[in-house]
Amino acid sequence: MAGGIVTATQSLTTFVAPHSGFFLMGMLIYRWQSTPHWLKLLAIAVFAGACYSFGRDWVEFAILFALFPLSKLVLDWKSLWVPAPIVFIGFISYPLYLVHNNIGIVLIRQSAWDIPSEYTRIMLAIMLSLLLATIISLTVEHRFRKALERSIERFFSFIVGLPSRLRSAPAVQPAADVARPSPDRD
Repeated sequence: MAGGIVTATQSLTTFVAPHSGFFLMGMLIYRWQSTPHWLKLLAIAVFAGACYSFGRDWVEFAILFALFPLSKLVLDWKSLWVPAPIVFIGFISYPLYLVHNNIGIVLIRQSAWDIPSEYTRIMLAIMLSLLLATIISLTVEHRFRKALERSIERFFSFIVGLPSRLRSAPAVQPAADVARPSPDRD
């Protein structure tokens, strides 16, 4: 049992913890106007922690931390023109993130005997990853995206509104203050 807990903890530490600050910053930038100030400060602190864990010295930390205001500035730039290939990569980015490593490594390694040129194998892996990511994006991700976004949005709204609900909740009166009917009244 303890081995499973250790393995799960190592997996969370390896895959979630180092990257979570960057994902959190992306969500914060996307929802900047509707995010409460306390949550913005918390997210920026988590982002600073992620930058600190990735940076090997203060220069790398400063460069990584500068990504936040730079990203916010670029995303708020209303007249920014984004080329169609970049928009397409953004459209398939999540499925591409999921398939590129596994497909690429398997294809590059397994085709080594049949295709001697490593550059050809790499290009084949890139093209197959893009093709699979496009198919997954069109057939799976965007089909179920709205339902998932609504569920996540409701949960996020609940979490963000929780402090105000707790502050405005009616006070619970002690049992001694509650009026009880007298037993002699029938």
